Amino acid sequence: MVRKFIFTLFLVMSAPAVFGALKTGDLLLQPLSCWSCFLIEEQENTKFSHMGIYFNIDGEDLVLEAYGEVKLTPLADFLNRTEVGENVQVRRFKNINFLEKELIRIALPMVGLSYDNEFLWFNENQKGEKLYCSELAYKLFYKFYGEGLPLKPMSYDKNRKYWAKFFKDNIPDGKLGNSPGDFERSKLFETVGHL
Repeated sequence: MVRKFIFTLFLVMSAPAVFGALKTGDLLLQPLSCWSCFLIEEQENTKFSHMGIYFNIDGEDLVLEAYGEVKLTPLADFLNRTEVGENVQVRRFKNINFLEKELIRIALPMVGLSYDNEFLWFNENQKGEKLYCSELAYKLFYKFYGEGLPLKPMSYDKNRKYWAKFFKDNIPDGKLGNSPGDFERSKLFETVGHL
């Protein structure tokens, strides 16, 4: 509890300009420290294995993310998971084509959907469509940016035996998808800061 308070206080004191500059719809690209995170980072040639979308709702700083399930996480809790010694990259659309209220209206029904650990573009369960983090970002913004958003046939050729273990020998080679690294490299966005 004390550690979390000190960490949050440090963030607020050391980067108030970045916090103040965050806008609803900003993408937060995050490095995490886990086994599958390493596989994603290696495969996609990036240091980012997770991402979320920043929202300010009724004055509260929140991150929409697919992490366990699709949920709104307090920004401080999201940042607290960042790999030690790393930071979160803030990316913003160069041309804002959405209204914040409209984006919130589209996002809220996604809360509670299941996480997609199969990394498949179209799959469902009893709750509705299953989503992974970068798939969530694509489908949230699709109405505004359409097929200009990052999407590609996925490859799992690096660390193949570990991907086979992760997917229980059912690797989705060539299936449509994306990753945080694709949002890092996309020309639709610019980097506006780090947290």
